[in-house]
Amino acid sequence: MVSEPQQKLGSRYDWLVVGMLWLVCVLNYADRQVISAIFSALEKEFGFSKFQLGMIGSMFIWVYAGTAFFAGFLSDRVRRKPIILRGLFFWSLIAMGTGWCTSFAQFLSLRVL
Repeated sequence: MVSEPQQKLGSRYDWLVVGMLWLVCVLNYADRQVISAIFSALEKEFGFSKFQLGMIGSMFIWVYAGTAFFAGFLSDRVRRKPIILRGLFFWSLIAMGTGWCTSFAQFLSLRVL
């Protein structure tokens, strides 16, 4: 049985989970926005056109909007912990892969993923 003060404040584990999810949220938003901050570097290094940069920048939002309903539907029906952990692992691999991109198709594919 949980004591009354713990019921009011929550356990240390609960707050660690909240802190971890907050950090993941901050990194997620930073990841979404950082691509536009490096457009000039991508343009110089890879010779991307303004159209290509726009596609790279907006493709994530289109896919995110198109799949949010399905992700919400799935997360209401299965345990959240495995979804969060697998999602973080997949996101980390994709973020790491972005550093190795050398072409427009690679950048676009990874932004879609």
